[in-house]
Amino acid sequence: MIYEKAYAKVNINLQVKNKRNDGFHELESLVLPLNFCDEMIFEFSHENEVISNVYIKDNVVLKTIELFQKEFNLNKPVKVILNKKIPVGSGLGGGSANISATLRGLNKLYNLNLELNELELLANKLGSDTLFCLYNKPAIISGRGDKISFINYDEIMSVLIILLPLKILTKDVFNNHVIDTKNHANILEYNDNDLLKTLLNNNEKFNAMYHKIQQVVPHVKMSGSGPTLFVTNYTEDILKKLQLIKDINLLSVKILK
Repeated sequence: MIYEKAYAKVNINLQVKNKRNDGFHELESLVLPLNFCDEMIFEFSHENEVISNVYIKDNVVLKTIELFQKEFNLNKPVKVILNKKIPVGSGLGGGSANISATLRGLNKLYNLNLELNELELLANKLGSDTLFCLYNKPAIISGRGDKISFINYDEIMSVLIILLPLKILTKDVFNNHVIDTKNHANILEYNDNDLLKTLLNNNEKFNAMYHKIQQVVPHVKMSGSGPTLFVTNYTEDILKKLQLIKDINLLSVKILK
């Protein structure tokens, strides 16, 4: 039996540079891992199966198992027990984290002793943020998320995650996005998320909740394609004010070390 943690991530900023010929968008973002995670248990079984505490329509874990077995010519079936804590569709990378944790877990379960860099190709085949989630280190990601540059980063220690009762499809946000790169700066000096304006213009419920929160915290940010918002290095006063807002859930987390 193997135990793995699938850590969430937060996009501190996000630049959308252009749309590629393969349909993906060229991105650049400073991404940090969080000490908030799904828990996964791997063991051999009579058939491949994934048992989860929540229903997942697109079972990326099962797809990862099947691709891993095919890639390394493995026949012994695997059961995965997934205790999901990262909200689905929240912009915190839960699906990518599950894929990457599955790659690490299967590597250990089958006793292949592969280095993480030997799993990179599979990670990139399976998703856009999976390479970052494979390593869980502060990094600048680029391309469609398949290029990564690790950095030393200690400017942010704590993050207050603001979960909204909304489901946002990433593909819808990108489909509505009009690319504008004129304000782009060095990614480490960039304070915006290019997709925020797009979501504000195309989702009335998100717009209303965002502006209600912004009245309390003017410097609130959005992670990824939303709808999750966050505040960095927050104070107790900010926390108390946000606790008065209805229909949101707050999660206090640290940057994973």
